[in-house]
Amino acid sequence: MEKITRFLFELQQEPIEDYEYTGKLMEEFLNVENDLIVKIKAGDEICRDDLRYRNKLNRLVSEIPPFAIGIYDIFEQIEKEETK
Repeated sequence: MEKITRFLFELQQEPIEDYEYTGKLMEEFLNVENDLIVKIKAGDEICRDDLRYRNKLNRLVSEIPPFAIGIYDIFEQIEKEETK
């Protein structure tokens, strides 16, 4: 089962309110993204499945009001931060 499908399935099994659902979704996105950033900066190889999972989570969290997180490329974001 694909990671995103498994994660969403597990979330739906819990009796939680909408705000808890979005909080868990946001938390998962930030955890996955932070893990990828560490690997990228260290020069480690990253799994394509992990990158796809991050991108799908990014699309989902971009739909959460107040729409504070947009859809973006993680590599471009790291590059922007490093040039500051």
